[in-house]
Formats: sequence, C-alpha cells, structure tokens
Amino acid sequence: MFIDMTNTTSAENPTHADLLGQWAESRRGFALFAVLLLVLSLAMGVSMDQRTARLKSGKDRYLVEDAGISAVFAKYIASGEGFVYFPDGETVEGYSNPLWTFMLVAAAKAGVSPYDVARPFGLWSMALALFFGGLLIWWTLPPPMRWLALLAPPIAGQSGTVVCWAISGLENGLYAMLLLAALAFFARERGNENATPVSGFFFFLVAITRPEGMLYGGMAGLFVLATECVPRRRITRRHVIFGASFLAPLIAYQLWRYWVFAWPFPNTYYAKIAAENAESLSNLRSRGWRYIFKYLEAYKLHGVLIAAALAPLSRRYWRQSLLLWPVLGFLLFFPIYAQGDWMKEWRFASTITALMVPMAVIGVARFMSMAAWVTGKITGPEWRHARHVASAAILASALGFVAINVGHVAAGSKRVREYVKDPEVNTFKLRKRGYYFREQADRLDLRPGSLLEIDMGGIGEASGMVIYDIGRLCDVPYGINRWDRRFVNDYIYRTKKPDFMHARRGWGKRGQITHNPFLKRDYIELPFVRRLGKKPNGNYVRRDLFIHDEARVDPDARHDFENGLSLLSGKVFPKVAAPKQQLRIETHWSTAVEQGTDWNVRYLLLDGEGREVKRVERPLVMRWYPTSKWRTDEYPMDYAKMTVPRDAPEGEYALRVELFGPDSETVEAAETPWRVRVSTEGAMQAKTDLAARIRRVKDTSPDGAKALLDELWYYRKSGAEKQEYRRLEGEVADAMLATAKTAWEKGDEATAADFAVKARKLAHLNDEIVAFAKKMAKLPFDRGRALMAKGDKASLDAAFGEFTEALRRYPRWSWARRYAEQTRPSGVIRRGERELLFVRNPETAAADKS
Repeated sequence: MFIDMTNTTSAENPTHADLLGQWAESRRGFALFAVLLLVLSLAMGVSMDQRTARLKSGKDRYLVEDAGISAVFAKYIASGEGFVYFPDGETVEGYSNPLWTFMLVAAAKAGVSPYDVARPFGLWSMALALFFGGLLIWWTLPPPMRWLALLAPPIAGQSGTVVCWAISGLENGLYAMLLLAALAFFARERGNENATPVSGFFFFLVAITRPEGMLYGGMAGLFVLATECVPRRRITRRHVIFGASFLAPLIAYQLWRYWVFAWPFPNTYYAKIAAENAESLSNLRSRGWRYIFKYLEAYKLHGVLIAAALAPLSRRYWRQSLLLWPVLGFLLFFPIYAQGDWMKEWRFASTITALMVPMAVIGVARFMSMAAWVTGKITGPEWRHARHVASAAILASALGFVAINVGHVAAGSKRVREYVKDPEVNTFKLRKRGYYFREQADRLDLRPGSLLEIDMGGIGEASGMVIYDIGRLCDVPYGINRWDRRFVNDYIYRTKKPDFMHARRGWGKRGQITHNPFLKRDYIELPFVRRLGKKPNGNYVRRDLFIHDEARVDPDARHDFENGLSLLSGKVFPKVAAPKQQLRIETHWSTAVEQGTDWNVRYLLLDGEGREVKRVERPLVMRWYPTSKWRTDEYPMDYAKMTVPRDAPEGEYALRVELFGPDSETVEAAETPWRVRVSTEGAMQAKTDLAARIRRVKDTSPDGAKALLDELWYYRKSGAEKQEYRRLEGEVADAMLATAKTAWEKGDEATAADFAVKARKLAHLNDEIVAFAKKMAKLPFDRGRALMAKGDKASLDAAFGEFTEALRRYPRWSWARRYAEQTRPSGVIRRGERELLFVRNPETAAADKS
C-alpha cells in the first residue's frame, strides 16, 4: 500500500502551506512558477556556457569526437550526397542520434555549419531539460509543495556530467530535454484527464533521438494499459490519441529507415552490442557495472539515488510518478548492458542525473509530507515526544537533502574545471591527422586515396579520402562482421587494400590489424610525426603504391651512383609552368647492394646557365622507406614537390638529382633529360590547349579525355580555373555516359557498366548518370537474388560476387550491401547457426554447413 502523504487543515484557519497550495493551483501561480523556472533554467545554461567558455573558440575550440560524425553526415545529407560518410560512399546509418542529426541537417540547409551549431543546440537543450524537470516536479507533487521544483535546476545544472556533455556537440541535451518533457506531460495527463495528450509525441521524439529511446514510450503505453484501460475496461479518446501520436509516426519512421538502410537497427547497434554484453549483467565487476559504480561515487550521488527511489511513494499522486521507477531503472541499466563508455565524465549518465535530481526533490518532498502527516495524526500530551521526533525528521530530511547535494555540486564543479583543462578527444584536433593523410595522399597523387581509420569524428572530412572504419560505426561490413579475423583478412587485406592505415594500441590489436602478418607483408609504418601526438602514431602506407616489383627504366635518364643506388627513370610535370606554380617530380630507383646508410636526395632546378634557382632535399622515398632497408629485388619510387620561384625568369630549366649522406657530403650528381619551360603566357596557352584537346577527343575517346583531364589538374589554381575544370569534368562524364549507353544498346553489359562507373566517379551527383548507374547495378542485383534463392554454397558464393558488382556500379544501394553481407563467404553470417536466419533454403544450408 502506498503512503498518503497529503495533509488536511481547517478551511477557517488556512496555513501558509494552504495559501501556497491555493496559489499553485491558480493560473497566475503556475504562470509565475513557469517564468521563474524558465529564468532559473536559462541562467544555468548561461552558467554552463561561461564555465566552459575556454572551449568555445580559438585553439581550444572543442566538440567531442563523436559529434563530428553527426556533423559529417549532416553536411553530406544537406548537400545531396545522401546518408554517406564520404562523397560517393555507401549508404550507412553511422549515427545513433537521428533527430539530432536531422537538426544539424536543417542548420546546414540554412547555410550554417553543423560544427557551429552543435554546441549551442546541446547547451540550450540541456537548459530546457532542467526546465522540464521542474515541470515534472510541479505536476507530481501536492500543490503546497510544488514550489520545491525551483530547487532542481540549480542542483542538476551544477553536475559535471550534465555540463560536460551539454557542450559536447552530441545529443545528450536534446535526449534529456525530450525525455523529461515526455515524463512531465505524461504526469500532467495522469492527474488531469482533460489535459491534451501530447506526451505520446514527445515519446516518439525520444525514440528517434536514441535507438533505446523507443522503450520509454513502450513503458508509458504499458503503464496506461495496466493502470487505466484494463481496470476501467474501456479505452477513451485520449488513450487513442496518446497511442497514435507515439506509434503512428514511429512505425512510419521505422519503415522509412528500413527501406533506406536495409537493416532493422542502426549500424551503430551491430557495431557496439555484442552477445557477451548480456552475459556480463550478472558480473558486478564487468565494465558496465563498474561504469555505474564509479559514476555514483565520483559525483557523490548515493544519497540522491536513495531520495529518488522515494519519488513514486504516494497514494494520491502515484499515477503521476510511478513510471519514473522503470524509466530511471532503464537509464541505469542501459550503460551496464552496453558495457559503459570509454569517454570522460560518463556520457550515458548525463540524462540519468537530469532525471535523478528532480526525482530526489520529489522523494524528499514525499518524506517530508509523510513526517508532517504523522505529526498531524499524533495528538495528546502523551505523544509530545513523538511529535518532536516527527518534526525533527522533517528538519533532518531537509538538511540531509541540502547536505547530499552540496557534496554532489562540489564534486561536479571540480570535475568541470578539470574537464575544461583536459577535455575528451577533440574533433577539431583530430583534423590534424586527417590533413596529414591528405598530404600523404597528395604526395602519391591519389585522388582520392583510401584510409582505414579509428576516429571518425574529425578524420573523414579533413582527409577527403575513402574511409574504412575499424571502429565499425560508419562501415556496414565491419559493423556486421565485427573483428572476425577471417573477415578482416578478406575485407581489408585482399579486397579493399586501403592506401593508408591508422591502427594502434588496443584498436589495432582488437581489430586484427597490427598483429596480422598481412600488415608486415603489405604495409610500411610511416615515420613518427610529433604534431600527431603520442609515439608511435600507428600510421601505415601500402607498399605497392611506391615500391614496385619490376624496374621502370628510361635509358636516357638512368644514372648509376657509386654507392650502388641507381636512378632508373622519372619525370617532371607539368612541362610548362608559370612562376609560383607547383612542379611534381617523380623518380624511380633501385639498389645493387644492401645499403648501410640512409641516403638523402636533393632536387635542383637549374636555369639555362646551370645556376640553381630552387632546391628540395630530404631522405629518399618521402622519408617513408630509408635506403638502409631497401632490397635488391625491389624498385622504390620517390615523389617531390617544388614551387617555381616568383621571380624566376622565363626560359627553359633543367633538373639535377644529387645524393648525399647523413654528413651532407654530396656523393654524385645526375644530370637528367627532364626540362621545364617557365612562362606565364605559355602556361595559360597550355591550359587552353589541354581544354581544347579534351573537348575534341571526349566523344571519340573518353579515356583519353580523362587522361588529359588529369594533366589539367595541375593547372587548377584560381577559382575560375577550378570552375572550368569542373565544367570539363562534367563534359567528360557525359561523354562516358554516352559511351556506356552505346555499349548497352549493343548488348555489351561489361563495357557499359565500366563506363557508367567512370562517369559516376567524375559526376556522382548527376541525376542522369546516377539513374543509369542504378540501371546497371540492378542487373547483377537481380542475378544475385536468383542465386541466393538456391541456397547452396556455390550459388551463395556467386551471389556474393553479383552483389559486390552491384555495389561497384552503385555504392549507395543499401540492399545490395545487405545481401552481400548475408552471402559473404568469409562473413560471420554465413557461419554457425546464424546462417539459417538468412538463407532461404535451410536444408541445403545445413548441408553446406556440415
């Protein structure tokens, strides 16, 4: 039985509590309270902003790494790329906060960078969460005690986890705001049957803010059924509105996202939730349990939690507050099941605190009401001491509440100060690594290169590369198959072969990357770079990008040095350059003997009289592969960039190559046949000639036009030149599309598909090209479905090849990826009992498995 914690007094002699209650029940009283509560909540928002002002701008500007993921998706969705992590990438639901991401999309559509609005969105959403927490208290307590709701914002707003994650750029503030709003309006609707049932829609918004959010709407629905519909044996209009406002948009949204992404859950679910998570629930030493225990200890919240547990104990107001128990219970359960989070200040706990503090206020009010009720019931002189004890209990509960919150606020303030000095992984600082890999790809003239990465927040957009996510969030194959070694060997080392990798410490080891023999065979670790942080950086480059198995010899350029090194061939481009234009130098080398010294190379630009006008020097092979490690059966390649001096006179220039050792003593110089003509007018004419040649040959030789387009790339400098380049790129793409259509009309599917892919890579946002790419992709997709229906191993292997081809032709076809993972020979879905979930013929599948 619940305890009745209300009090009654004589109407002729109203107490101060009665007057407060009467004022609270009036419209003017509620309006005054709402204004005061809003002012307090916004003041806490200002306080949170000021306490973390150092992280707003400048060199310390901060958004947590995961916030960058949502920002990248928002940018590409707004620009028409679709739900992709990089341009022309595969469709993937690599975010777990849809509503938050859609808000950033709206900002991007309005011309505001998602990075600029993420912090204020989160901050002021959290401030409004404090406001709705106060409303929850107001609609859950008896009228005389409702004014205690004004205590909640100053207490919750001082919590370190609330402050640190409000300004993180993630959805924490929005999630807390919507959940508390839903609970507040739900409490109001339980106490007033005439209230408009809007809580169902708020529960829907919670459901599309975080994947686990839909459970709260389910809890509310079951609560209404169990406490109102079943006992009264009727469903009223407001029940229908409540259920429809939650279920109708949620079902529509889930059907839409299933059609778009092809998977029942977001890719983040498959990436993060493992079967062993459920097994760890009974282990109090698991990461999840330790996560909660440390959170409660760090913020001194044990007393607050006990007070919060008292919140639903009321005979009169239990309908308004009983739902708070399961909601708080699941908020505590989720990080235990998900095995916590590695980030500072307990990311999953910000919403817990935002709800726990209002519940604690309600709980203390319940206890005080109970003590006051007991005091009123004890009459007569013989119960004088008992009344004193009850009065002391009221005072003790108030003082105890103050004491536990002083400890909580003090701990939170200290942790906020520490966090501001040393915040979590920063999106903006991670960009340094993205820019670094972009520089390395530019050295090899890769457009774009590909990269296996860990930290998606700041890397993808900064690198401008094709990204494979070892963290599994933004990569469907990785998310589904996780770190299965057989899958990693096939997907990374045999199929994708990323140009660069960043894999170090635990991520590299768990991801089957750093301890894999394929890494040593196929990749070389890049030198340590101090600006990228801790040593070692864990950066790798693929060997075959610059180390060849066959010699590339130009007899006119070959020069054998006395130390056993040989310059085999090379080139300098462009052939005609203007002052301040960049030259690219490519040289091929070999060694006749094993070298004991790490040699350096110096490239000298010489005028017509042999005088040096510019030099570039550094260790051979971009500092990546010292000559002391060279083998005699391999042929490394070196790239260098050199800018023509601003004051270089017009004329013909030659290139000299010199080798020198660690002591800078020149060993020998090689005079090369490579020449560059420096002429401003000549460079302009070269650009004009290239553009004319491209337009002349694009219809008859699209591949030749593409090669000329690659040459024109080096003349892109001004904005007008870049626009002209993009126009030519579109024209070449149209020519390739025309060639593809001609081949298709002749029945040559392979040629048509190849040219369609080339056209799409040049202009992947061109609607006509995209439509034809889809048409080409549907052919292998349909063949794959037919093979998949057979169910035997050979057919499934062939189906995987067809689905993979469909993705090559049109990467954004999410259903092709879905079926490719279901038929992947090295994938976990094809092994074990899970095979029966996907293969249409269980009997043949079981035979294959045996």
